[in-house]
Amino acid sequence: MKTIERIRFALERVTDNSVHILARPDWQSRVLDNGEPTRMRLPVELENVERDARVVMVAGSGIVNADPGMDVVREDEGDAPEVFNTDHYSAIENLVEHPHFPNVLRVAGVADSPELRAGLNQSVFLIGPKRLPNHHHRQEILPHVKNAKLKM
Repeated sequence: MKTIERIRFALERVTDNSVHILARPDWQSRVLDNGEPTRMRLPVELENVERDARVVMVAGSGIVNADPGMDVVREDEGDAPEVFNTDHYSAIENLVEHPHFPNVLRVAGVADSPELRAGLNQSVFLIGPKRLPNHHHRQEILPHVKNAKLKM
């Protein structure tokens, strides 16, 4: 098994949630440099989200935010009249500086090294989905998602 996959599985155990890996250039091409909410396409790594409900909007934000990540708004007519549900995926843009890093290494059984750190810095780890309070069964899309800016 590749080291990156061992790290992903370990991060899933440490966070008790699913983890999706995006290449750093892909993530950076999606979010505004200033970290503000940015309207974006759903990453290929998360396309299975569309299996259960129609995705109507996706917005992401960068590391300068208190909780960088991505919000995926799904429309589910079965929840009428509150048809909009938002799933949050936290983004770890710098795993080697994150508080979970020592536990991830321990669970993965991987030794820290400059080569490992350089490799991990090529990825962004999306953790979720998390269902945050007041984000589900809404009649309108959350303002920070609805008003997210396009990256030109």
